Amino acid sequence: MQNRTIKKSLVVAIIVLFIGISIIPCISGNINQEFSFSMSNNPPYEPSDPHPEDGERYVPIDLNFLNWTGGDPDPDDNVTYDVYFDDAFPPDLKSWKQKDDYWKIPYTLNLYDTYYWQIVAWDNHGASTAGPIWHFSTDPPHPPSSPTINGPIHGRVEVEYTYTFNSTDYNGDYCVCIVNWGDDSPIPGIANHSWDKKGNYVISARAIDVWGSVSGWGKLVVTMPRNKATYNSFFLQFLERFPLLKQLFYLVQYSEF
Repeated sequence: MQNRTIKKSLVVAIIVLFIGISIIPCISGNINQEFSFSMSNNPPYEPSDPHPEDGERYVPIDLNFLNWTGGDPDPDDNVTYDVYFDDAFPPDLKSWKQKDDYWKIPYTLNLYDTYYWQIVAWDNHGASTAGPIWHFSTDPPHPPSSPTINGPIHGRVEVEYTYTFNSTDYNGDYCVCIVNWGDDSPIPGIANHSWDKKGNYVISARAIDVWGSVSGWGKLVVTMPRNKATYNSFFLQFLERFPLLKQLFYLVQYSEF
């Protein structure tokens, strides 16, 4: 009876031991899985939204700060930034492991220069994300040249004449001309104009570019000494009787001064 009890106890012990050996790897696997999941890390966001903007022109030389947007998808991570900045490519490291998403420029920028900058974001796990290399320039906006006005300087009233307005923009920017015809008429969409009364008129024009820089005035003086002639039928009939006189009359009437 005692031997049978011992055998039963031994069988139970073996079964328990077997079950324990089977369970331990499963528990261990769950622990490892949970531990591995809790230790996963995402790198910081790529720095974006630069100020000045990438490729921006006419940045003032007394610019104080570079700004950007950073951050990290893991809310508990601490993010720091390395700042690269220079007027040579690639830019040199100027600040490292700073917490702020801006950097104060410690000197006045050069005029007519191009600057390059880059931000590298780091988290507290050693993961990093480098942003693109941005650039901006400090070329000041030059106003266009005063327009040169070309066209007839003598003519007749109520006859439309065509004028051209030429201006040069030193930055290569698109510009338009603002025209004053000297007679308080509205500015037309084309460079054609006629005057209603005889007299001297000053055509004035200036150019404005896309940045709002305005040129000086260009001017051209025109003279409209003749009214548009109207003649009664009697006078026209008289001319019809003398073809040579009629030809001379029209030659004088429609000639340009």
